[in-house]
This record gives sequence, structure tokens and C-alpha cells, in this order.
Amino acid sequence: DENSKWIDLRNNVALSNSGATAFIARDQDSEKLVLLESDGKETILATAGKDLKEFSFFSIVINDKNWVAFRGIDLKGKHALYVATKNEIKKVLTQFDKIKVPWGEALIAYGPHIPFGGSIDMNN
Repeated sequence: DENSKWIDLRNNVALSNSGATAFIARDQDSEKLVLLESDGKETILATAGKDLKEFSFFSIVINDKNWVAFRGIDLKGKHALYVATKNEIKKVLTQFDKIKVPWGEALIAYGPHIPFGGSIDMNN
């Protein structure tokens, strides 16, 4: 649509049971955005260059609380998993974080490559 403010959409759309839609798009200024469309209103949840360096080309997910989970590269250049709501963006897990596992501690790392494989998911 020539009149749309969005000049392209990424290769993903997430739909919730509550009727909300989340997607990543690019506007005329080439900013990449995570958007939430619910009840006919659009809400920008995260902006590349401001909240994170860039979005990753992996599917995003949305739950019935309208929380959106996505992957990206943080402002320091590390790969990360994020959850965004209308009120905040939270980095959930970052490359080189240490996490507790049943046998002790594990490091989230895969050399210089993306440390997270496959899709992400979340429940309500």
C-alpha cells in the first residue's frame, strides 16, 4: 500500500488468542519496530537503535497478556532474548550470561556465533 507508513514487514507475524498481532516493520526512516496491534490501535514496543541495536531474523511470539518475546542484538553487540510489554522492555537472557542449571552453572555462549538456536516460546 503506497499510503502505508510501513514500507516493509519482516518475515514474521505473531497472533494471540486474545486477538492481538505483533510484527516487526520498517517505517520511512528505516527504523525497525516491534509493534502491537490490538483493538485497532498500534503500539510501538521497541525501536532498533534506541532500545536495542537490531532485531534478529527469528520469529517473534505473543501471549494473551500481549507480551511479545523476540531475539535481537543489544546496544553492546551481544545477542539477547527480550520480552516487551506496553510498559517496558526486559532483556531476559544475554550472550555470555551465566545461568544456574541442576549440575551447577552454565555459560550462554557459542563462540562468536548466535548462542540461541531454534524458536522461542512463552506461555501466558
